[in-house]
Amino acid sequence: MGVGCVICTEEFSAWQHSDKMSVVIKSCGHVFHDSCIKLWLKNSRTCPVCRQTTYDSPSYIGRVHLQRLSLDNTAVNNLLDESVEQKKKLEELEQKLKEKDAKLKTKDAELKKKENENKELNGKLHGICEYLNKISDGVKSIKCILHNPPVVEIKDDDHPITSSRAVINPRPSIIRSNRAPIPSSTAVSSRLNSSNRVVPAIGRVVSSRGVTISKRN
Repeated sequence: MGVGCVICTEEFSAWQHSDKMSVVIKSCGHVFHDSCIKLWLKNSRTCPVCRQTTYDSPSYIGRVHLQRLSLDNTAVNNLLDESVEQKKKLEELEQKLKEKDAKLKTKDAELKKKENENKELNGKLHGICEYLNKISDGVKSIKCILHNPPVVEIKDDDHPITSSRAVINPRPSIIRSNRAPIPSSTAVSSRLNSSNRVVPAIGRVVSSRGVTISKRN
């Protein structure tokens, strides 16, 4: 929007070089067309803008020289388009930044979860290692006993063992001694039958061992 004369409401043109269309400034500082303000001052001695008293003296009227500025509309439009494009890119970058921030927060939450899981697994692993160490110590103790079994003394007053020492073996074993094996009941009965002699007169059975056994009829 240009700047114009309030009297004629026309814009000031830099290419207007005639005296009538030239631009002048009054003592109050407002500008008008030269012909417009002269016509105004014939009817009123006040400024049409601020209503201050002015004079029709040439010493109070100054000429304003306007310089035309050449501005290419195409260049302006290009700048506007570029500005809109830059603004659009900026908005896209801001949106991407927000998405990156959201992803970063999600990754941080996942990382904290993984750290907690690792702490829990490390605790379980420590417990398993302690348990395995205890088992290893137990196995070592058993191997030591197997390779170096303890020795105890066995004493029997009736039937002394040739060696006064016997080894305790954790595995089942048979301890041999000088005692005769205990005969079974069948063997005893067979021996008694073979050694018995019958005395008809007395009616008793006398064994070879001198034991009298009454005979039943």
